[in-house]
Amino acid sequence: MFENGSGNEIMKTMFKNILLMAVSVLVTLVMLEGASRLVMPVKYGNEVMALDGSALPPYEGDEMLRPGLSYRVVSQEFDTVVTHTPSGYRGLSEPVNPEVVFIGDSFTYGVGLQDKETIPHIYCRELDLVCVNLGVPGTATIRQLDRLERYLQEKNWRPREVKLLFMGMTAALLAGNDLNGNLEELPKEDVPVAAEAAPVVSGGGGLLAWLVGQRTFMLDHSNLVRIAYYIGGPLLRAGLSPETGDDELHRALGVTKDQFARLEALSKQYGFAYHIYIIHPMQDVINDTWENTLQALQDIAPEGAVVTSLAPAVFRDDSLPSSNYYPMDGHLNAAGAEKTALYLVGLDQPQ
Repeated sequence: MFENGSGNEIMKTMFKNILLMAVSVLVTLVMLEGASRLVMPVKYGNEVMALDGSALPPYEGDEMLRPGLSYRVVSQEFDTVVTHTPSGYRGLSEPVNPEVVFIGDSFTYGVGLQDKETIPHIYCRELDLVCVNLGVPGTATIRQLDRLERYLQEKNWRPREVKLLFMGMTAALLAGNDLNGNLEELPKEDVPVAAEAAPVVSGGGGLLAWLVGQRTFMLDHSNLVRIAYYIGGPLLRAGLSPETGDDELHRALGVTKDQFARLEALSKQYGFAYHIYIIHPMQDVINDTWENTLQALQDIAPEGAVVTSLAPAVFRDDSLPSSNYYPMDGHLNAAGAEKTALYLVGLDQPQ
């Protein structure tokens, strides 16, 4: 047993060693951070600019689309030109009465894709159809249906079919997930306390959820973190997806069920057929939870509604499913969008 003085000396020595080690690690990380910014600078986020590279003026209004304007979107992973029609939706032309209307979020809109690489454009080109892409980044089903209804009324469109591309997964209600988005878009007083849909997974949170919440801060401030995300984005997304809590998922499915019923009512009112397709984020595919998402959304759809998963599109060759997504940005890349569009074509072509 140590004498008191001897024990104190040992404790002091251990504390000094730990402190020196911590300082050494910190200095090393600072040096690596600085070196990484010189050797491999990685950009996080998208920069929007005019075609000549100049800054765009602020855009007022709650719509993310700039009517009649073409502009560039530049990120670490892509440099694309986006075209909007005078009526404020993405596309190269503005039909009087489209045959097929696509609605959805940024995956439908085609973030990271050239105009002719988007899912609606490829699908309609292959089937020689007149189509409209009403996808809007950052929206969920509530706003998407608001937008659809407004165009049906103002433009007097009478499409043959409406295709809802629903981007979601039940395993994690992260940003961009239409399930989570529906909860956020609905006024708080209207969110049901309980929904008729059964819970699909049990949830957690804790440290993992906290780390996910700090992702944007870390990516904004650390080039080392950006490099790790750029190189290993799919694995990081798959491994750092916290489980969804029962109550939150239950309410999200309940709100989404109401929106599916609303789409059913619009289809009867305006005389169009509709189909709901699920675009899965990469972690839903990598973690093999996409079938749970499909089952949950089929369970809340109106009787007779067709809900189809588009996950098989990214399993169609020998490449890794994650290779069809931008690893850092998370959206479908050109190859993934093309496979998805052609898969849709195969579903709709007469056998």
